[in-house]
Amino acid sequence: MRTEDILQWVHRDHVTTSSGSLLSAAESARIFRSAICLVGVMKLDRHWDMHVPHAAHVHLWTATLPELRLIKAAMYADLEHTEISQHLWLSPTLTSMGVLLLNGPWVPVEKVLGILRLTELRGLSPEDWTCIVRALGREFGITCNFHLQNDCWPDCAAEVCLQLLMMQSLQPRAADLVLNFADRALNFSEARDRHVSTLPHLLAFAASDQFRTCGLSLDAVRGLAALLCDFSGSPVAQWSLQHPLTLWNLIRAMENILFLTGKIISITPPQYDFTVRVIVHSVAAAYIAVFCCYADESSDRDHPLFVFSPSMGIPLHLSRLFEQSHNVAETGESTLGPSPWQMLISLDDVGGTVILSDVIATALCALSRAGVPVSHMVLPFTESKSMVDTLKSVPKAIDEGLINDGADVSVAVEVRLAQHCAELSPVWWGQFLEDLQLIDDDALREHAVFVRDAVLELGPCVECRGVGPGLTHVFGLFSSGDV
Repeated sequence: MRTEDILQWVHRDHVTTSSGSLLSAAESARIFRSAICLVGVMKLDRHWDMHVPHAAHVHLWTATLPELRLIKAAMYADLEHTEISQHLWLSPTLTSMGVLLLNGPWVPVEKVLGILRLTELRGLSPEDWTCIVRALGREFGITCNFHLQNDCWPDCAAEVCLQLLMMQSLQPRAADLVLNFADRALNFSEARDRHVSTLPHLLAFAASDQFRTCGLSLDAVRGLAALLCDFSGSPVAQWSLQHPLTLWNLIRAMENILFLTGKIISITPPQYDFTVRVIVHSVAAAYIAVFCCYADESSDRDHPLFVFSPSMGIPLHLSRLFEQSHNVAETGESTLGPSPWQMLISLDDVGGTVILSDVIATALCALSRAGVPVSHMVLPFTESKSMVDTLKSVPKAIDEGLINDGADVSVAVEVRLAQHCAELSPVWWGQFLEDLQLIDDDALREHAVFVRDAVLELGPCVECRGVGPGLTHVFGLFSSGDV
Protein backbone atom coordinates (compact mmCIF):
# COMPACT_ATOMS: atom_id res chain seq x y z
CA MET A 1 0.00 0.00 0.00
CA ARG A 2 2.92 2.38 0.54
CA THR A 3 3.36 2.52 -3.23
CA GLU A 4 0.01 4.27 -3.64
CA ASP A 5 0.34 8.04 -4.21
CA ILE A 6 -2.41 8.81 -1.72
CA LEU A 7 -0.38 7.20 1.08
CA GLN A 8 2.98 8.81 0.32
CA TRP A 9 2.40 11.45 2.98
CA VAL A 10 2.02 8.82 5.73
CA HIS A 11 4.85 9.11 8.25
CA ARG A 12 5.91 6.74 10.97
CA ASP A 13 4.42 9.15 13.52
CA HIS A 14 0.98 8.18 12.17
CA VAL A 15 1.18 4.42 12.45
CA THR A 16 -1.07 4.38 15.53
CA THR A 17 -4.73 5.34 15.67
CA SER A 18 -6.94 6.59 18.45
CA SER A 19 -8.47 3.91 20.55
CA GLY A 20 -10.84 4.03 23.45
CA SER A 21 -9.37 0.95 25.05
CA LEU A 22 -5.98 -0.09 26.29
CA LEU A 23 -3.48 -1.22 23.71
CA SER A 24 -3.44 -5.02 23.38
CA ALA A 25 -0.43 -7.17 22.54
CA ALA A 26 -1.91 -7.97 19.12
CA GLU A 27 -2.40 -4.25 18.41
CA SER A 28 1.17 -3.60 19.52
CA ALA A 29 2.40 -6.23 17.06
CA ARG A 30 0.42 -4.56 14.26
CA ILE A 31 1.94 -1.20 15.21
CA PHE A 32 5.45 -2.62 15.06
CA ARG A 33 4.69 -4.25 11.72
CA SER A 34 3.35 -0.99 10.28
CA ALA A 35 6.28 0.98 11.64
CA ILE A 36 8.78 -1.45 10.12
CA CYS A 37 7.03 -1.19 6.75
CA LEU A 38 6.99 2.61 6.85
CA VAL A 39 10.53 3.09 8.10
CA GLY A 40 12.01 0.52 5.74
CA VAL A 41 15.18 0.29 7.83
CA MET A 42 14.93 -0.94 11.40
CA LYS A 43 17.97 -0.40 13.63
CA LEU A 44 18.44 -3.48 15.77
CA ASP A 45 20.22 -1.96 18.72
CA ARG A 46 19.36 -0.21 21.97
CA HIS A 47 19.16 3.17 20.22
CA TRP A 48 16.15 2.08 18.22
CA ASP A 49 14.18 5.29 17.51
CA MET A 50 10.96 4.10 15.94
CA HIS A 51 8.05 6.28 17.06
CA VAL A 52 5.62 3.85 18.67
CA PRO A 53 3.56 4.26 21.83
CA HIS A 54 5.18 3.47 25.15
CA ALA A 55 2.57 0.76 25.75
CA ALA A 56 3.80 -1.07 22.66
CA HIS A 57 7.32 -1.05 24.08
CA VAL A 58 5.95 -2.48 27.31
CA HIS A 59 4.26 -5.29 25.41
CA LEU A 60 7.54 -5.94 23.61
CA TRP A 61 9.12 -6.90 26.93
CA THR A 62 6.19 -8.54 28.67
CA ALA A 63 3.92 -10.18 26.11
CA THR A 64 4.17 -13.82 25.00
CA LEU A 65 2.86 -13.11 21.50
CA PRO A 66 5.27 -14.86 19.08
CA GLU A 67 5.61 -11.85 16.74
CA LEU A 68 6.64 -9.60 19.62
CA ARG A 69 9.04 -12.24 20.90
CA LEU A 70 10.66 -12.43 17.47
CA ILE A 71 11.01 -8.62 17.22
CA LYS A 72 12.49 -8.47 20.71
CA ALA A 73 14.90 -11.31 19.94
CA ALA A 74 15.98 -9.67 16.69
CA MET A 75 16.58 -6.36 18.48
CA TYR A 76 18.15 -7.35 21.77
CA ALA A 77 18.31 -11.06 22.50
CA ASP A 78 19.95 -14.24 21.35
CA LEU A 79 17.85 -15.64 18.54
CA GLU A 80 18.65 -19.18 19.64
CA HIS A 81 17.07 -18.70 23.07
CA THR A 82 14.91 -21.76 23.70
CA GLU A 83 12.23 -19.71 25.47
CA ILE A 84 11.45 -17.99 22.18
CA SER A 85 11.03 -21.07 20.05
CA GLN A 86 8.63 -22.75 22.48
CA HIS A 87 5.75 -20.51 21.38
CA LEU A 88 6.48 -19.94 17.70
CA TRP A 89 4.01 -22.45 16.32
CA LEU A 90 1.09 -20.54 17.87
CA SER A 91 1.16 -17.69 15.34
CA PRO A 92 0.35 -18.06 11.62
CA THR A 93 1.76 -14.59 10.90
CA LEU A 94 5.18 -15.22 12.42
CA THR A 95 6.80 -16.17 9.12
CA SER A 96 5.66 -12.99 7.37
CA MET A 97 7.02 -11.00 10.31
CA GLY A 98 10.35 -12.80 9.98
CA VAL A 99 10.59 -12.00 6.26
CA LEU A 100 9.62 -8.41 7.00
CA LEU A 101 12.43 -8.10 9.54
CA LEU A 102 14.93 -9.20 6.90
CA ASN A 103 14.00 -6.40 4.52
CA GLY A 104 16.74 -3.98 5.47
CA PRO A 105 20.51 -3.52 4.97
CA TRP A 106 21.15 -3.38 8.70
CA VAL A 107 20.74 -7.09 9.47
CA PRO A 108 24.06 -8.96 9.95
CA VAL A 109 24.14 -12.45 8.51
CA GLU A 110 24.13 -14.16 11.90
CA LYS A 111 20.90 -12.42 12.88
CA VAL A 112 19.45 -13.21 9.44
CA LEU A 113 20.14 -16.88 10.07
CA GLY A 114 18.65 -16.65 13.55
CA ILE A 115 15.45 -15.10 12.19
CA LEU A 116 15.23 -17.72 9.45
CA ARG A 117 15.63 -20.49 12.01
CA LEU A 118 12.41 -19.27 13.62
CA THR A 119 10.33 -19.03 10.44
CA GLU A 120 8.34 -21.62 8.48
CA LEU A 121 9.57 -21.99 4.88
CA ARG A 122 6.57 -23.85 3.52
CA GLY A 123 4.40 -21.64 1.34
CA LEU A 124 6.89 -18.80 0.89
CA SER A 125 6.39 -16.84 -2.32
CA PRO A 126 9.16 -16.12 -4.85
CA GLU A 127 9.20 -12.55 -3.53
CA ASP A 128 9.84 -13.88 -0.01
CA TRP A 129 12.70 -16.08 -1.24
CA THR A 130 14.17 -13.11 -3.08
CA CYS A 131 14.12 -11.11 0.15
CA ILE A 132 15.78 -14.01 2.01
CA VAL A 133 18.51 -14.42 -0.62
CA ARG A 134 19.31 -10.71 -0.54
CA ALA A 135 19.43 -10.68 3.26
CA LEU A 136 21.75 -13.71 3.37
CA GLY A 137 24.24 -12.27 0.92
CA ARG A 138 24.09 -8.57 1.77
CA GLU A 139 26.85 -8.49 4.42
CA PHE A 140 29.40 -10.16 2.11
CA GLY A 141 28.19 -8.68 -1.18
CA ILE A 142 26.83 -12.00 -2.49
CA THR A 143 24.00 -11.97 -5.01
CA CYS A 144 22.08 -14.58 -6.97
CA ASN A 145 23.60 -14.19 -10.43
CA PHE A 146 20.82 -16.18 -12.07
CA HIS A 147 18.09 -13.93 -10.71
CA LEU A 148 19.52 -10.44 -10.87
CA GLN A 149 16.23 -9.22 -12.31
CA ASN A 150 13.91 -12.09 -11.41
CA ASP A 151 12.53 -13.72 -8.30
CA CYS A 152 14.55 -16.36 -6.48
CA TRP A 153 13.71 -19.87 -5.27
CA PRO A 154 14.83 -22.20 -2.47
CA ASP A 155 17.77 -23.52 -4.51
CA CYS A 156 19.03 -19.92 -4.85
CA ALA A 157 19.00 -19.61 -1.05
CA ALA A 158 20.88 -22.89 -0.71
CA GLU A 159 23.46 -21.66 -3.24
CA VAL A 160 24.10 -18.46 -1.28
CA CYS A 161 24.31 -20.39 2.00
CA LEU A 162 26.89 -22.79 0.62
CA GLN A 163 28.86 -19.92 -0.87
CA LEU A 164 28.97 -18.38 2.61
CA LEU A 165 30.04 -21.71 4.07
CA MET A 166 32.81 -22.23 1.53
CA MET A 167 34.18 -18.72 2.17
CA GLN A 168 35.19 -19.96 5.66
CA SER A 169 34.62 -16.46 7.05
CA LEU A 170 31.86 -17.38 9.51
CA GLN A 171 32.09 -18.18 13.18
CA PRO A 172 31.38 -21.85 14.03
CA ARG A 173 27.86 -21.11 15.30
CA ALA A 174 27.00 -19.09 12.19
CA ALA A 175 28.42 -21.85 9.98
CA ASP A 176 26.13 -24.37 11.69
CA LEU A 177 23.13 -22.09 11.12
CA VAL A 178 24.08 -21.66 7.46
CA LEU A 179 24.22 -25.41 6.89
CA ASN A 180 20.96 -25.90 8.77
CA PHE A 181 19.14 -23.38 6.60
CA ALA A 182 20.66 -24.78 3.40
CA ASP A 183 19.30 -28.18 4.48
CA ARG A 184 15.83 -26.73 5.00
CA ALA A 185 15.90 -24.82 1.70
CA LEU A 186 16.89 -27.95 -0.23
CA ASN A 187 13.84 -29.70 1.23
CA PHE A 188 11.69 -27.28 -0.78
CA SER A 189 13.80 -27.14 -3.93
CA GLU A 190 12.29 -28.24 -7.20
CA ALA A 191 13.83 -29.21 -10.53
CA ARG A 192 13.94 -26.18 -12.83
CA ASP A 193 15.08 -25.56 -16.37
CA ARG A 194 18.39 -23.86 -15.61
CA HIS A 195 22.11 -24.37 -16.14
CA VAL A 196 24.23 -26.23 -13.62
CA SER A 197 26.70 -23.36 -13.88
CA THR A 198 24.19 -21.01 -12.24
CA LEU A 199 24.64 -22.82 -8.92
CA PRO A 200 28.41 -23.45 -8.91
CA HIS A 201 28.81 -23.48 -5.13
CA LEU A 202 25.96 -25.95 -4.67
CA LEU A 203 27.63 -28.29 -7.14
CA ALA A 204 31.13 -27.72 -5.75
CA PHE A 205 29.96 -28.44 -2.19
CA ALA A 206 28.18 -31.63 -3.27
CA ALA A 207 31.43 -32.72 -4.97
CA SER A 208 33.64 -31.97 -1.96
CA ASP A 209 34.84 -34.35 0.77
CA GLN A 210 33.06 -32.11 3.30
CA PHE A 211 29.71 -33.14 1.85
CA ARG A 212 30.11 -36.72 3.08
CA THR A 213 30.29 -35.60 6.72
CA CYS A 214 28.16 -32.44 6.65
CA GLY A 215 25.11 -34.03 8.28
CA LEU A 216 22.49 -33.09 5.68
CA SER A 217 19.09 -34.73 6.09
CA LEU A 218 17.90 -37.35 3.63
CA ASP A 219 15.20 -34.97 2.36
CA ALA A 220 17.87 -32.37 1.58
CA VAL A 221 19.92 -35.00 -0.26
CA ARG A 222 16.79 -35.87 -2.25
CA GLY A 223 16.30 -32.22 -3.20
CA LEU A 224 19.92 -31.91 -4.26
CA ALA A 225 19.76 -35.11 -6.33
CA ALA A 226 16.64 -33.87 -8.11
CA LEU A 227 18.39 -30.60 -8.95
CA LEU A 228 21.43 -32.40 -10.37
CA CYS A 229 19.19 -34.65 -12.44
CA ASP A 230 17.46 -31.62 -13.94
CA PHE A 231 20.78 -29.85 -14.55
CA SER A 232 22.36 -32.71 -16.44
CA GLY A 233 19.27 -33.82 -18.36
CA SER A 234 17.93 -30.45 -19.47
CA PRO A 235 18.76 -29.51 -23.07
CA VAL A 236 19.72 -25.99 -21.95
CA ALA A 237 22.14 -27.46 -19.42
CA GLN A 238 24.13 -29.59 -21.88
CA TRP A 239 26.46 -26.72 -22.69
CA SER A 240 27.49 -26.60 -19.03
CA LEU A 241 28.90 -30.12 -19.33
CA GLN A 242 31.33 -28.89 -21.97
CA HIS A 243 33.50 -27.61 -19.14
CA PRO A 244 35.66 -30.43 -17.75
CA LEU A 245 35.49 -29.11 -14.17
CA THR A 246 31.69 -28.97 -14.27
CA LEU A 247 31.53 -32.55 -15.53
CA TRP A 248 34.03 -33.71 -12.91
CA ASN A 249 32.09 -32.01 -10.10
CA LEU A 250 28.84 -33.56 -11.33
CA ILE A 251 30.36 -37.05 -11.30
CA ARG A 252 31.84 -36.52 -7.84
CA ALA A 253 28.57 -35.07 -6.56
CA MET A 254 26.62 -38.14 -7.66
CA GLU A 255 29.16 -40.41 -5.98
CA ASN A 256 28.89 -38.41 -2.75
CA ILE A 257 25.09 -38.42 -2.88
CA LEU A 258 25.07 -42.21 -3.13
CA PHE A 259 27.56 -42.51 -0.28
CA LEU A 260 25.68 -40.15 2.04
CA THR A 261 22.33 -41.79 1.23
CA GLY A 262 23.69 -45.21 2.16
CA LYS A 263 25.21 -43.77 5.32
CA ILE A 264 21.95 -42.15 6.40
CA ILE A 265 19.66 -45.12 5.76
CA SER A 266 22.04 -47.43 7.62
CA ILE A 267 20.98 -45.65 10.82
CA THR A 268 17.50 -44.48 9.77
CA PRO A 269 14.16 -46.37 9.98
CA PRO A 270 12.77 -47.54 6.63
CA GLN A 271 10.05 -44.88 6.33
CA TYR A 272 12.33 -43.11 3.85
CA ASP A 273 11.74 -45.65 1.08
CA PHE A 274 10.10 -43.08 -1.21
CA THR A 275 12.86 -40.54 -0.62
CA VAL A 276 15.55 -43.10 -1.42
CA ARG A 277 13.62 -44.07 -4.56
CA VAL A 278 13.66 -40.47 -5.78
CA ILE A 279 17.40 -40.23 -5.10
CA VAL A 280 18.09 -43.41 -7.08
CA HIS A 281 15.95 -42.27 -10.01
CA SER A 282 17.58 -38.83 -10.03
CA VAL A 283 21.16 -40.08 -9.87
CA ALA A 284 20.49 -42.73 -12.52
CA ALA A 285 18.96 -40.10 -14.80
CA ALA A 286 21.95 -37.81 -14.30
CA TYR A 287 24.36 -40.63 -15.19
CA ILE A 288 22.32 -41.41 -18.29
CA ALA A 289 22.52 -37.78 -19.42
CA VAL A 290 26.29 -37.82 -18.93
CA PHE A 291 26.91 -41.15 -20.65
CA CYS A 292 24.79 -40.88 -23.75
CA CYS A 293 22.19 -39.08 -25.74
CA TYR A 294 19.08 -40.40 -27.43
CA ALA A 295 17.97 -39.81 -30.97
CA ASP A 296 15.64 -36.82 -31.29
CA GLU A 297 11.90 -37.31 -31.22
CA SER A 298 11.61 -37.23 -35.01
CA SER A 299 13.75 -40.36 -35.28
CA ASP A 300 12.34 -43.88 -35.14
CA ARG A 301 15.46 -45.10 -33.27
CA ASP A 302 15.01 -45.67 -29.56
CA HIS A 303 18.53 -46.98 -29.12
CA PRO A 304 20.82 -45.11 -26.69
CA LEU A 305 23.77 -43.62 -28.53
CA PHE A 306 27.00 -43.70 -26.56
CA VAL A 307 29.44 -41.22 -28.08
CA PHE A 308 33.15 -40.97 -27.43
CA SER A 309 36.53 -40.42 -29.02
CA PRO A 310 38.53 -43.66 -29.28
CA SER A 311 41.74 -41.64 -29.34
CA MET A 312 41.01 -40.71 -25.71
CA GLY A 313 40.47 -44.32 -24.58
CA ILE A 314 37.94 -45.06 -21.83
CA PRO A 315 36.03 -41.97 -20.68
CA LEU A 316 36.94 -41.13 -17.11
CA HIS A 317 33.34 -40.83 -15.93
CA LEU A 318 32.53 -44.36 -17.12
CA SER A 319 35.53 -46.04 -15.51
CA ARG A 320 34.92 -44.25 -12.19
CA LEU A 321 31.50 -45.86 -11.98
CA PHE A 322 33.16 -49.22 -11.26
CA GLU A 323 36.07 -48.05 -9.10
CA GLN A 324 35.98 -48.58 -5.35
CA SER A 325 35.44 -45.35 -3.46
CA HIS A 326 37.96 -43.94 -1.01
CA ASN A 327 36.37 -43.12 2.32
CA VAL A 328 38.22 -40.89 4.76
CA ALA A 329 37.26 -41.41 8.42
CA GLU A 330 37.28 -38.65 11.03
CA THR A 331 40.60 -40.02 12.22
CA GLY A 332 42.05 -39.31 8.78
CA GLU A 333 42.35 -42.98 7.90
CA SER A 334 41.39 -43.84 4.31
CA THR A 335 39.52 -47.05 3.49
CA LEU A 336 38.11 -48.56 0.31
CA GLY A 337 34.33 -48.73 -0.03
CA PRO A 338 31.87 -49.97 -2.65
CA SER A 339 31.92 -48.49 -6.13
CA PRO A 340 29.26 -45.96 -7.17
CA TRP A 341 27.62 -48.67 -9.29
CA GLN A 342 27.47 -51.06 -6.32
CA MET A 343 25.98 -48.32 -4.13
CA LEU A 344 23.36 -47.47 -6.75
CA ILE A 345 22.37 -51.12 -7.24
CA SER A 346 22.10 -51.70 -3.48
CA LEU A 347 19.74 -48.71 -3.08
CA ASP A 348 17.49 -49.57 -6.04
CA ASP A 349 14.38 -51.61 -5.23
CA VAL A 350 11.96 -50.54 -7.99
CA GLY A 351 13.88 -50.78 -11.24
CA GLY A 352 15.40 -47.32 -11.15
CA THR A 353 18.62 -48.62 -12.73
CA VAL A 354 17.13 -50.64 -15.62
CA ILE A 355 17.57 -47.87 -18.20
CA LEU A 356 21.02 -47.00 -16.84
CA SER A 357 22.05 -50.66 -17.16
CA ASP A 358 20.95 -50.53 -20.80
CA VAL A 359 23.01 -47.38 -21.36
CA ILE A 360 26.11 -48.81 -19.65
CA ALA A 361 25.92 -52.05 -21.66
CA THR A 362 25.62 -49.98 -24.84
CA ALA A 363 28.64 -47.91 -23.83
CA LEU A 364 30.76 -50.96 -23.06
CA CYS A 365 29.80 -52.55 -26.39
CA ALA A 366 30.67 -49.39 -28.29
CA LEU A 367 34.09 -49.28 -26.61
CA SER A 368 34.69 -52.99 -27.15
CA ARG A 369 33.85 -52.76 -30.85
CA ALA A 370 36.29 -49.86 -31.14
CA GLY A 371 39.06 -52.06 -29.74
CA VAL A 372 39.20 -50.43 -26.31
CA PRO A 373 39.85 -52.93 -23.44
CA VAL A 374 36.78 -53.05 -21.20
CA SER A 375 37.08 -56.38 -19.37
CA HIS A 376 37.86 -54.66 -16.06
CA MET A 377 34.47 -52.94 -16.29
CA VAL A 378 32.48 -55.76 -17.86
CA LEU A 379 33.11 -58.13 -14.96
CA PRO A 380 31.82 -55.88 -12.12
CA PHE A 381 28.93 -54.77 -14.33
CA THR A 382 27.67 -58.23 -15.31
CA GLU A 383 28.25 -59.71 -11.85
CA SER A 384 26.42 -56.94 -10.01
CA LYS A 385 22.92 -58.03 -11.00
CA SER A 386 21.72 -61.13 -12.80
CA MET A 387 19.44 -60.91 -15.82
CA VAL A 388 16.70 -62.63 -13.84
CA ASP A 389 16.88 -59.93 -11.16
CA THR A 390 16.76 -57.31 -13.87
CA LEU A 391 13.67 -58.92 -15.37
CA LYS A 392 12.04 -58.82 -11.94
CA SER A 393 12.68 -55.08 -11.90
CA VAL A 394 11.19 -54.37 -15.32
CA PRO A 395 7.50 -54.50 -14.25
CA LYS A 396 8.31 -52.20 -11.34
CA ALA A 397 10.10 -49.80 -13.66
CA ILE A 398 7.09 -49.84 -16.01
CA ASP A 399 4.75 -49.13 -13.08
CA GLU A 400 7.00 -46.22 -12.04
CA GLY A 401 6.79 -44.83 -15.58
CA LEU A 402 10.55 -45.19 -16.06
CA ILE A 403 10.27 -47.32 -19.19
CA ASN A 404 7.56 -48.15 -21.69
CA ASP A 405 6.20 -51.64 -22.08
CA GLY A 406 8.16 -52.76 -25.15
CA ALA A 407 5.75 -54.72 -27.32
CA ASP A 408 8.25 -54.60 -30.19
CA VAL A 409 11.25 -56.83 -29.43
CA SER A 410 13.50 -54.50 -31.39
CA VAL A 411 13.06 -51.74 -28.82
CA ALA A 412 12.43 -53.70 -25.61
CA VAL A 413 14.97 -52.48 -23.08
CA GLU A 414 15.53 -55.89 -21.53
CA VAL A 415 16.14 -57.51 -24.93
CA ARG A 416 18.67 -54.89 -25.92
CA LEU A 417 20.39 -55.22 -22.55
CA ALA A 418 20.62 -58.99 -22.98
CA GLN A 419 22.03 -58.59 -26.50
CA HIS A 420 24.81 -56.31 -25.27
CA CYS A 421 25.64 -58.37 -22.18
CA ALA A 422 25.75 -61.59 -24.20
CA GLU A 423 28.20 -59.95 -26.58
CA LEU A 424 30.32 -58.62 -23.72
CA SER A 425 30.38 -61.82 -21.66
CA PRO A 426 29.49 -65.30 -22.95
CA VAL A 427 29.78 -66.45 -19.33
CA TRP A 428 26.98 -64.07 -18.41
CA TRP A 429 24.78 -65.50 -21.19
CA GLY A 430 25.42 -69.06 -20.04
CA GLN A 431 24.52 -68.11 -16.47
CA PHE A 432 21.28 -66.54 -17.69
CA LEU A 433 20.32 -69.76 -19.48
CA GLU A 434 21.01 -71.76 -16.31
CA ASP A 435 19.04 -69.34 -14.11
CA LEU A 436 16.11 -69.50 -16.51
CA GLN A 437 15.66 -73.20 -15.78
CA LEU A 438 15.32 -72.48 -12.05
CA ILE A 439 12.58 -69.85 -12.25
CA ASP A 440 9.40 -71.06 -10.54
CA ASP A 441 7.27 -67.98 -11.23
CA ASP A 442 5.25 -68.57 -14.41
CA ALA A 443 5.03 -64.91 -15.48
CA LEU A 444 8.72 -64.28 -14.85
CA ARG A 445 9.69 -67.48 -16.66
CA GLU A 446 7.57 -66.49 -19.66
CA HIS A 447 9.27 -63.10 -19.71
CA ALA A 448 12.73 -64.70 -19.54
CA VAL A 449 11.92 -67.12 -22.36
CA PHE A 450 10.73 -64.18 -24.45
CA VAL A 451 14.05 -62.38 -23.91
CA ARG A 452 16.07 -65.54 -24.65
CA ASP A 453 14.20 -66.26 -27.87
CA ALA A 454 14.39 -62.63 -28.98
CA VAL A 455 18.16 -62.51 -28.50
CA LEU A 456 18.62 -65.82 -30.33
CA GLU A 457 16.50 -64.53 -33.19
CA LEU A 458 18.03 -61.06 -33.44
CA GLY A 459 21.65 -61.91 -32.69
CA PRO A 460 24.12 -59.13 -31.83
CA CYS A 461 22.71 -55.64 -31.65
CA VAL A 462 22.81 -54.03 -35.09
CA GLU A 463 21.61 -50.67 -33.79
CA CYS A 464 25.04 -50.08 -32.25
CA ARG A 465 27.11 -48.38 -34.86
CA GLY A 466 30.39 -49.20 -33.23
CA VAL A 467 31.65 -45.66 -32.74
CA GLY A 468 29.43 -42.64 -32.40
CA PRO A 469 29.90 -39.25 -34.10
CA GLY A 470 32.28 -37.93 -31.45
CA LEU A 471 31.98 -36.31 -28.06
CA THR A 472 31.09 -33.04 -29.72
CA HIS A 473 27.54 -34.42 -29.99
CA VAL A 474 27.17 -34.37 -26.21
CA PHE A 475 29.96 -32.43 -24.54
CA GLY A 476 31.49 -30.44 -27.36
CA LEU A 477 34.95 -31.50 -26.18
CA PHE A 478 36.15 -33.04 -29.44
CA SER A 479 35.48 -32.55 -33.10
CA SER A 480 33.92 -35.22 -35.24
CA GLY A 481 37.24 -35.57 -37.01
CA ASP A 482 38.67 -37.35 -33.97
CA VAL A 483 36.41 -40.34 -34.55
